[in-house]
Amino acid sequence: MNLNRAWLFSPTAPALLLLFGLTFGFAIAHITGVTWAPLATRIYYGGLFLWGGLVLVKRRQMLRQLGLIDYLFLVFFVFIVASLAIQHQGNAAVAYYAKLLPFLVLLPYCLGRLTEKPDLDAIMRALPGLGVLLLVLTVVDYWWMPDNEILYTRWKYFGINHSPLLIAMLVSVAMLALSHRLVKKSDVERPEPGWKLVLAWCAFSGMAMASVLIAARGAFIACTLALVLMMAAMRGRWLSKTLVLGCFALVTSVTLYMLPTPTAQFYARLQIMVDEVPALAVNSPEYAEMQTRIKSDPQCKPIVDGVNSVAIRRVLYQESIDMALQHPVFGVGATNFGRYSCGGLGAYPHSSVLQAFAELGVVGGGALLALFVVSFVSVVRAHVLTTNPTHNDHVFWLALIAFFGLADQIYGNYFMAVGSFFLFGVAARLRMRSDTFLL
Repeated sequence: MNLNRAWLFSPTAPALLLLFGLTFGFAIAHITGVTWAPLATRIYYGGLFLWGGLVLVKRRQMLRQLGLIDYLFLVFFVFIVASLAIQHQGNAAVAYYAKLLPFLVLLPYCLGRLTEKPDLDAIMRALPGLGVLLLVLTVVDYWWMPDNEILYTRWKYFGINHSPLLIAMLVSVAMLALSHRLVKKSDVERPEPGWKLVLAWCAFSGMAMASVLIAARGAFIACTLALVLMMAAMRGRWLSKTLVLGCFALVTSVTLYMLPTPTAQFYARLQIMVDEVPALAVNSPEYAEMQTRIKSDPQCKPIVDGVNSVAIRRVLYQESIDMALQHPVFGVGATNFGRYSCGGLGAYPHSSVLQAFAELGVVGGGALLALFVVSFVSVVRAHVLTTNPTHNDHVFWLALIAFFGLADQIYGNYFMAVGSFFLFGVAARLRMRSDTFLL
């Protein structure tokens, strides 16, 4: 009973479900032949919001004292709400994204902010198992519910086009957690049984292979850089760290060499299909007129052609910079990037920071950028101040901030940056514990 109550009032389970649970829902629904309805998504997030509220009530004393990261988050959140409120009339995009704020921005931050060391340890222990389970479901989906379409670039899983990114995010984080476990020097020198060590290395190699086969290139790049950062920052165990990096490099290199031709070309040519336009944008009366303008504008050619992700992102990034310079104070308004972009209604620049500067101006964009910087520095500070010379747990959260931060600048939309907001909350809690230690 006590254990059940501990899990009920801990942010561990709702945080993991918020970050990765919906992917398992898509997987199980597709494998069992059940149609995943939008109502199921609403119920899912609504239940997690209520669970998060229960945790908040139980641990409300942890929010009585606010720190720098809390204030930065409040500035950013209030700026979004104010921007949405100013332009709410007749704007379907505003209504859609406003509904996401409580669930994908506020909730993950609060859950991260309410974590204690046992909660963080539980998340670290759970991630490798979740990664292996998702890969098993991916294999089952591939063989049991095969996609009979011709393979042009990469496989589609669970019946949804963006499944490679969903899978890659969890596999990457799980691989980081497992590599941390393989290197970590425990406080009690007690070697694990040989079969467990073999299984761990097999799982790590399988995840490294899957990170290439899934072909979510941005996640693969972000994970590689985060892994190198974590190995560099961990104290001691140079041989173990070299083995981890060597194994990762060998497995990924061999996998890249063995890729099917379409997927290999996907990596080599950086080809992608254009992002699907949200239904709210397609149904907008502005959509047809905007599509005509986009097709006649030579600067929009990379997006119209839709075959080179580097060129597409170059256009989107440049547009966001131009918007930020032309509207430096308040930006063009939350959700309004697509109205002035070659991407069209519903588009975003695939960089959460550039999107914030373009849509929210220097205050909103500066607050989000400061959240990344201060959170990163706060976890580094917590790691440096740790008195135990073998304690490396902070390094894992440092790697996750780097991973989600990089991924958000490749794929990101600040309305949906769940991982980053959760880690901002974790960093705020670690910073406060460090301040208490200094006192």
